[in-house]
Amino acid sequence: MSERFTVQFATASPDWQISLLIKVERGATVEDVLKRARVQLQAREDGAAQRVGAEAPWVDGVCGVFGEVCAREQRVEPGDRIELYLPLQADPKLERRRRAEASQTAKARNPLTTRSRR
Repeated sequence: MSERFTVQFATASPDWQISLLIKVERGATVEDVLKRARVQLQAREDGAAQRVGAEAPWVDGVCGVFGEVCAREQRVEPGDRIELYLPLQADPKLERRRRAEASQTAKARNPLTTRSRR
């Protein structure tokens, strides 16, 4: 009889997040946890959970354990938190640049950061 233990699965979208407890056997991998989590999400009556279960990058998306990116073949340990990272909706650098450009003056100087000369 193989030993079973519990790990946590977590994923989030901009308007929704979930954390599930998943029971696995010793020797299970991150990929095994992702498969079980997807089945659980698709079985829920919550429409958002079903959408994430259908749309999330389950096959080749980036995943991690406790915030550190890992390979799907990595074995999980009791108490691990397996995370599936969804793709960004916008590039953070481009968004910061866009906001900064909106506050520039005609001479391309930001009045909040320019020191007055005496």
